[in-house]
Amino acid sequence: MTNRLSFAIGCLSLSAAALLSVSASAEPPALPACIEVSQEVRYRGIGYDHVVHLASSCTTVASCSVASDVAPDPVQVAVPAGAQVEVVTMRGSPAREFKPRVSCNLVL
Repeated sequence: MTNRLSFAIGCLSLSAAALLSVSASAEPPALPACIEVSQEVRYRGIGYDHVVHLASSCTTVASCSVASDVAPDPVQVAVPAGAQVEVVTMRGSPAREFKPRVSCNLVL
């Protein structure tokens, strides 16, 4: 009985370690420090527009992928050095809130 208990505990430990590694890798990559992200919801009478603002203080172009919990299909956008870009991820949404998901890479 002790061997079975030890085996079960070992299996549970391995399963917990596997879950922790999967959840750790599921985090989005860090943005470059020179990219700032903000969000805005605009009411348009028939619903809400979800807008993601990207502001660059970078010295080179950034290639960004923008999605949200409401609009999971990413939109690709280039953010020129020192520029601000507005990305509308959803028009006429019934949701008043959204969580943007943004990843960017600097283009050298």
